[in-house]
Amino acid sequence: MIRRIQRQIISSLSGDISLDSDWWYNSNFRTADTDGWAATRMTRTSGVNSISDGTIIRSGVLSAYCSADNNTHSIFRNYTMFTASDPVLLIFDYYIPSTNTNLDGFSLRSATGGTLIKNISVTGAWTREEIEISSVAVASTDPRINILGTKAGAVTFAGAGSPTDDIFYIQNWQIIKRVA
Repeated sequence: MIRRIQRQIISSLSGDISLDSDWWYNSNFRTADTDGWAATRMTRTSGVNSISDGTIIRSGVLSAYCSADNNTHSIFRNYTMFTASDPVLLIFDYYIPSTNTNLDGFSLRSATGGTLIKNISVTGAWTREEIEISSVAVASTDPRINILGTKAGAVTFAGAGSPTDDIFYIQNWQIIKRVA
């Protein structure tokens, strides 16, 4: 029953897709469990509530803030179901506060330091992204999508190292394998 409802919700959000024989991942950030997300030079916290952009308030989100290191800052989750030729639809909501000192966007990349999927740079408002990826360029030893924080498009910078600065929020992260 839950799977059927999820299919209906995903289909209504994402248009004409069939999920009958395919997989998808849907994040669960409502509890303190980070749902398998890891971090490099970022601190991530799940179950964050009452995040407002001044208009919309969201709860059950994942937050990630940058360390003070002058280096890359990323969060990621491995997806063992990926193969190199999988076309997928990536859907998520995000919020990057416009008050951040350094972080003003993030870069979505496949694998560690891998192929650029998209640069994200809207700040100050909760925003939804729907990204068609024709094939997931991942190695079988590194099946992941990385979210690297950026400063003016650069992935290497010194973060503020504060839980209230150089932060972004993610909610409703979904990866859906498209039917060929």
